Amino acid sequence: MIGQRPYGDGSLFQRASDGLWVARLGTGRDEDGKRRRWQCAGRSRTVVLTALRQARIELASSAVPVPQGLTVAAWLHRWLEDVARPTVRPSTWRDYETTVRRHLIPNLGSTRLTRLTPGDVRAMHHQVSSSVSVSAANKAHPVLRAALSDAEREGLVGRNAARLVRTPTLASPRTALPAGDARRILAASRTDPRDSRWLAALLTGARQGELLGLQWDRVDLDAGTLDLAWQLQALGYRHGCHPRPPDPGCGKTRAGSCPGRQLDVPAGFEHTPLRGRLCLARPKSSAGRRLIPLPPNLVDALTRHREATRHDPSPFGLVWSTGDGGPIPARDDLTAWHALLQRAGVPRAHLHAARHTTATVLMDLGIDVTVIQSILGHAQPLTTQRYQHADLTMSRTALARLADHLT
Repeated sequence: MIGQRPYGDGSLFQRASDGLWVARLGTGRDEDGKRRRWQCAGRSRTVVLTALRQARIELASSAVPVPQGLTVAAWLHRWLEDVARPTVRPSTWRDYETTVRRHLIPNLGSTRLTRLTPGDVRAMHHQVSSSVSVSAANKAHPVLRAALSDAEREGLVGRNAARLVRTPTLASPRTALPAGDARRILAASRTDPRDSRWLAALLTGARQGELLGLQWDRVDLDAGTLDLAWQLQALGYRHGCHPRPPDPGCGKTRAGSCPGRQLDVPAGFEHTPLRGRLCLARPKSSAGRRLIPLPPNLVDALTRHREATRHDPSPFGLVWSTGDGGPIPARDDLTAWHALLQRAGVPRAHLHAARHTTATVLMDLGIDVTVIQSILGHAQPLTTQRYQHADLTMSRTALARLADHLT
């Protein structure tokens, strides 16, 4: 007969229903105040007692004893909802969720979290590379590494297996357009109602979302500046009928079909809803919020565009919009870009190539790299008006030279 164990040492007993030895240990309370309990069961009293002793050591060292059956899939689900969702941007969370669902859980989900090895990670990398692509595997790897880093912080794993595995670095398939192609694109855009849109892409290096989310009240044609403090983003939906799918009260599988759907954004995420999923959101980093100068010919193009659209509907004050003044979806904008390339006789290229082109031509012109980083939003944020004025002067000269070179 086993005597009573001291308080805090946990409990060890043989279960009458199946004869298994069971060890239990209280590990405190969760965020909702409910008691948490570690448990282990097995046929050998010695093995279960050893596990209980190890759990007490982990608890005493401020680590959380890992549930014996906690799998990689169970942790990834918990990590997505409780760790990642409140701390990352909605678009980043959707990428995480897609990667976890498509690549990580199918290949690693059934593995015990504490038994995950670098070999398992390499096997996942090989499987995704061979069945999908190497770039998909390289995208899955940092998501797994982030999830395991948080598991390590919580004491659920002793080491991050993903951090111990190297992944090949792929060169970006997106390259800059040759200067001659950029000139042909600008020449072909002169008959396009959105010619200023394409001119802005090539002469400022601004991202697609930054230009599609640009509003007239952030364009100063007299001073010749753009304030890129917001960008257009398509956010996801969550069920409004139930806090946690897959048991929504409306019976719809897709959150977008829920009658009470809500935008899926974490608390404190700064955004302005426009239409449907399309919202204005802050850039990912403070460096992305920047004031950039306009070359004179872009000022002229925007002036003509504002005059031509003066009487068009403009409920959101967007510089470029749909016929009824709504935001232009990124896919529609990309379709228009590809049509422009076809008219210009230029090989098909991603719209982001325009941003690469801006950077490449500025570098070819000998512009200082810190000025280029300031224009593209890769530099540290400006801290004083004095430094902002100096950077703006250099940036204005750089972009004027770019405009002369391309036009």
